[in-house]
Amino acid sequence: MISRLLYCSNFSIISKSNNSFKKYWWDSNLDSAKTECITKFKLWQEAGKPSDGPIFLEKNLARKDYKKKIFQCKENSKNVVSDKLQHHLGNANPNKFWRCWKGAFNSANNFNCDVNGLRNNYEIANCFADSFKESCTPNNILKQVELKNVYYKNKAGYSKNDDIPFVNVENVSKIIDNVGLNKAPGFDGIMIEHLKFAHPSVILIVTKLFNLCLTLGVVPEKFGVGVTTPIPKFKGIRAKVTTDDFRGITISPVISKIFEHCLLLHLKDLKTSDRQFGFKKKVGCLNSIHTIRKVINYFNNKKSTINVGMIDIRKAFDKVSHFGILCMLQKLKVNINLINVLENWFSKKFAIIKWCGVLSCKIPLEAGVRQGSILSPLLFSLYVDCVLDKLENSGLGCFNNSRCYNSYMYADDLIIITTSLTHSFTTSFIIMC
Repeated sequence: MISRLLYCSNFSIISKSNNSFKKYWWDSNLDSAKTECITKFKLWQEAGKPSDGPIFLEKNLARKDYKKKIFQCKENSKNVVSDKLQHHLGNANPNKFWRCWKGAFNSANNFNCDVNGLRNNYEIANCFADSFKESCTPNNILKQVELKNVYYKNKAGYSKNDDIPFVNVENVSKIIDNVGLNKAPGFDGIMIEHLKFAHPSVILIVTKLFNLCLTLGVVPEKFGVGVTTPIPKFKGIRAKVTTDDFRGITISPVISKIFEHCLLLHLKDLKTSDRQFGFKKKVGCLNSIHTIRKVINYFNNKKSTINVGMIDIRKAFDKVSHFGILCMLQKLKVNINLINVLENWFSKKFAIIKWCGVLSCKIPLEAGVRQGSILSPLLFSLYVDCVLDKLENSGLGCFNNSRCYNSYMYADDLIIITTSLTHSFTTSFIIMC
């Protein structure tokens, strides 16, 4: 199916080089003006390049008209950007505002630099591959084996009478329609446009593929392969950097993302702690800051001194145990078919590092959730919920009427709030354990 989609798109859609998109304000009127200018210039050359007369005047007029239209298109494009910025600002949408700002005014990062002392792009790509492979390895192998044994022990006695959670054509079609256009393709070259503008029979085929995966508890090998691009954590330009100065953003195959959306429909009822503010709709960083400030002010008004500890769980996304996630889903009584699909998917997770147009060798990912995946935010939030549960069960820190206020999280950033330094050290020890 992938090869057929690519063949049909190449046969029916005119492709353009990447350079053609640099002047996004260019239109058909400028093409006509440019052609006219070139035609008049050639006539002037064939006439012996006269310094006056009608041919000379026509050449100059065509050139002035061409330059005037270029100037007008540039100015109009600035107005369009200004209108978009004003619209996003008026709708209180900071994400789209800054995305539009960076797209219009920020220049691309210059990666013409040393990475770990290397200059060759292929060597740098493989250096990143080794670094990401090490990052996506369990911290504790013994703990990983223990979780694996617990998972298979629970799986032997897990209920197998659940109905298979099928997906229907309507849901798949709705998901495809809701995905935005102009997204980067995966390693297979398929974009969301291939599915949106294809014959409706393609949606039927995709739906049957997804239901087959749910029935057998497996996914295609290619679903687990992602292209990871290192994104700098720093701003500006540096002559020498290391792999630790970058984070990886993974682009997965589009069809696998559609399947993730389908699985999300069956996992959407799973809830995380109210003290976790990350990855939730209509809740953001400002909400967590406001809540913490209210808690601190409340205890201060009760004449209590508050101690605040801020902990960044280092490489939390990369170190999440796959079997830990599966055990957590078993504990939440998730359908066995969904767990089997995720188990098989985790076993097929690979990454290819892309650096300056060069691809590295394929590396296995034995731990972690991908930043950029559809299911990753939910799975990560559910996994780290145990930290908040531990802190609540400890009985330490700030409580009021048996309600816990001693800890809050925003994704992998943790804040603990206590009324004594002794509690602060104890809660830190609980987290490390």
